[in-house]
Amino acid sequence: MTSLFLWFISILGWYRIAIGVYIFIGWVPHWQGTTFHNGLAWIVEPFVGIFRKFIAPIGGMDFSPLVAMLVLDLFIRVLPQFWFSVVIGLPTIS
Repeated sequence: MTSLFLWFISILGWYRIAIGVYIFIGWVPHWQGTTFHNGLAWIVEPFVGIFRKFIAPIGGMDFSPLVAMLVLDLFIRVLPQFWFSVVIGLPTIS
């Protein structure tokens, strides 16, 4: 069960990297609309879209992918603490 949990955390880490690449591609105009960009958008947009509903663009810049990445990073950092302390019963690492 623990190895499955660690595998899940690893997948979330790769998803965070995908959001970072998606943010970078958004700044490079000739990469937008490519097959790679569209495939990455298909993977990332369902999660980023949740934040896009609540965060309006500021000055023409969309900060929702950055907020989504920060929330995912927080989740990746807090979830193992919760898992090993509450579910398994090991002492937390401070």
